[in-house]
Amino acid sequence: MSQLKSRLPLFATLLMLTLAFAPTLPASSDNAPTQARPTIADGPLAPEAHYTDVTALVRDVIGRLHYAPPAFDSELSARAFDRYLSLLDPNRSYFLASDVAEFSRFRDNLLQSRRGSDLQPAYDIYNRFHQRILERVEFLTAQLDAEPDFTVNEDYQYDRREAAWAADLDELNEITRKRFKNDVLTLQLAGQDWGSITDTLSRRYRGLARRSSQSVAADVFQVYMNAFTTSIDPHTAYMTPVNQDNFRMEMSLSLEGIGAVLTAEDDYTRVVSIVPAGPADQTKELFPNDRLLAIAQGADGEFVDVVGWRVDDVVQLVRGPRDTTVRLMVLPADAPPDSAPRIVSIQRKKIRLEEQAAKSSITEVERDAVMSRGCSASSRNRVWTR
Repeated sequence: MSQLKSRLPLFATLLMLTLAFAPTLPASSDNAPTQARPTIADGPLAPEAHYTDVTALVRDVIGRLHYAPPAFDSELSARAFDRYLSLLDPNRSYFLASDVAEFSRFRDNLLQSRRGSDLQPAYDIYNRFHQRILERVEFLTAQLDAEPDFTVNEDYQYDRREAAWAADLDELNEITRKRFKNDVLTLQLAGQDWGSITDTLSRRYRGLARRSSQSVAADVFQVYMNAFTTSIDPHTAYMTPVNQDNFRMEMSLSLEGIGAVLTAEDDYTRVVSIVPAGPADQTKELFPNDRLLAIAQGADGEFVDVVGWRVDDVVQLVRGPRDTTVRLMVLPADAPPDSAPRIVSIQRKKIRLEEQAAKSSITEVERDAVMSRGCSASSRNRVWTR
């Protein structure tokens, strides 16, 4: 036990070094990104060169310092392969049985090479997954042409985690058709009419295609590495450098930025809310539902168009060291796309995220003439606060 305890701090330290091994985008510097990272919409994704070294380092750290070092054998490889498919398509709604059979040749040897250097199979599987998503979106969108017939008595299997993979395209189409019918019924029960339902589902399906099309090489690598690490135990995980930064900010309840909560909406990055008393709030020029068109660093830096960018890439431009300036080209809330944008200049500061801190309270209640005391605790967590 004493040997195990002595191993844990070192393991945690080396794992953090592993997580920080890959380069990340600078927030505010002369070499800040001037264009979005290549996405799967630009062409099939492939592993970046340094991922081989990261994979080898993760394997080495886990193999030497994990409390129960695993054998990198066919059994672990099979678990990682199954886990990878489960992380991508947990409800078995996209892959065909033929896809799984085709890629099963990697099942027993995915991790067996000394360095685990051949990452291409993971990317081949992901590229096929993206293809299947676009096919399902096309099929679902076509269903919007006619309201489903609810006089037909049929069943819908909502939870397909243990179901067999669809044998062919006809079976998958039938599964997807019933999924669409269930989506419509759910919205009808919520009080929406057919016109409103088609608008809602059209946006939903477009959003699914857009999110998948914005996948980058780092996304695939993170899913693959987590399939590997969680196949060893559920508490060992891998984070990309960007996600690690977010995790550190959430744990420290502080960040250096402008104090705005951002989200993706269609091709725009939209302001959800402003952190009270933060730099953005103090300008009185940035408001909820404003949309970001472009971002520039410093007083005279060139604007970078961010329409169509992933929100986490936009965040990397908005973030930066305290006391530096970022300029935002903003389309005001509810303004039409051809409206004149405004320029908002904001000096970044260190921001305390007090609202996200865990909170506790003691409530005294009188019950049957006996005073009782109860404790409650809550924690709020909001992503993309910058």
